[in-house]
Amino acid sequence: MSDLGYSLFDCDHHFYETRDSFTRFMEPRFRDQAVRPVVGEDGTEVVMVGDKLLTFLLGHDLYDNAGAPGSLKEKLLLMKKGGGDMEYGQEPIWPEWRDRDARIERMNAQDVEGCLMFPNVAVVVEHFMETSEQLYANLRAFNRWLDEDWGYVYQERIFTPPMLSLRDLDLAITELDQVLADGARCIAMKAGPAYGRNPADPYFDPFWERVNEAGVSVAFHLGEVGYNEMFSTQWGEEPNPPNFDMSAWQWAHCYCDRPMMETLSAFIYANFFARFPNIQLISVEHGCEWVPYLLKRLDKMGGMGGRDRGFAGSSRSGLAPSSSATSRSRRLVRTTRSRSSRRSARRTASCSAATGLTPKASRSPSSSPTDSTGSRPNNVGTSCARTASRSFLPPRRDPHDARRRTWARRHPTRWGPSLGDETSTSTNRAIGTPGGWRPTGSRGSSPSKTCAVTSEPPSGRT
Repeated sequence: MSDLGYSLFDCDHHFYETRDSFTRFMEPRFRDQAVRPVVGEDGTEVVMVGDKLLTFLLGHDLYDNAGAPGSLKEKLLLMKKGGGDMEYGQEPIWPEWRDRDARIERMNAQDVEGCLMFPNVAVVVEHFMETSEQLYANLRAFNRWLDEDWGYVYQERIFTPPMLSLRDLDLAITELDQVLADGARCIAMKAGPAYGRNPADPYFDPFWERVNEAGVSVAFHLGEVGYNEMFSTQWGEEPNPPNFDMSAWQWAHCYCDRPMMETLSAFIYANFFARFPNIQLISVEHGCEWVPYLLKRLDKMGGMGGRDRGFAGSSRSGLAPSSSATSRSRRLVRTTRSRSSRRSARRTASCSAATGLTPKASRSPSSSPTDSTGSRPNNVGTSCARTASRSFLPPRRDPHDARRRTWARRHPTRWGPSLGDETSTSTNRAIGTPGGWRPTGSRGSSPSKTCAVTSEPPSGRT
């Protein structure tokens, strides 16, 4: 290999489990509920989760053969092009796929300094568990096997995260305490909701407090998180198809990026990282093309949840904003409002100087400009009202100003001072009204001060 000048740390290495990975340390009373391979009547080996078929991995040879390096990418590209199927998983298991010392040798040859190592079966089985007792019995058995065969940390180069779940808080804390005591540096969990709760709900704080204190990372590896069964069935799709048999709609909306986006947004909006600053979340094999969209979306919708929701927490899930988060939010609101007030004040001062009008909020509703008879002129009154409605905006010229000026020159006695009056012309230019109408004070002023009229104005346009 060429010299890169540095070594790599790969966050997505894989090993292949042995057939007894869930049964070697399974408690006797749960043996019939274990994840285990079973040979069917037709001689095909399948994986059972208790008495339920692990449909997601149907068609895969999980224990004797595997896909050669790079073959999965070729298969997926062929599927995207609609070019049919190809044989996958025909390569006999290499020694380094099951032996940690052989893996270290391969890492040395490839200049890989360290890696996170994930299983292939264990990352997809949680969705198929019927009960919490069955789930945690399998997790306990698998994690003991993982520690024995690979070690949670091996030579400070191979890091294998034990599998955990938030399905039952007490059982989760018990297993977390065990794997931390055994030296785990990272834990692995399924993306998606935590059985009716936000995974960052304060209900789970006792769990996350231990993770935060230990300073371990949390990895979410791509897998079957249950979105096919939860959502795709509402669109007429199969609830639990094999991974290579998912429809295009399921690939697009129930797998990979969507579960991870929703998981990360749940943690972010719950103020999780301010509450637990020592925890890092790792997204593994979910891609990254969705990250810019997610960040833009989070910023756009961050304040849409109401005063007691948003980044500080969610009232629906019982999230209480932390004092620091609340203070930051309030400072942000105050800063935004003060800036808005300063901008409004500058616009108001500019507009008042140009038009002689005061801000709309400070005027009396009954103080509209009137003529000497107390009636509101049709033509000019409309323009004044339109100008008043723009009192907080910079003045702009009325597009009909030139035509009105022409009409005013032809009827000088009807519309007051001549257009030769410099004051009248500058005022008209600023507010876009005909010659004689010069608002010079507040709308609460008397008619003689608000508008100069020399004769009764016309009832309409001529």
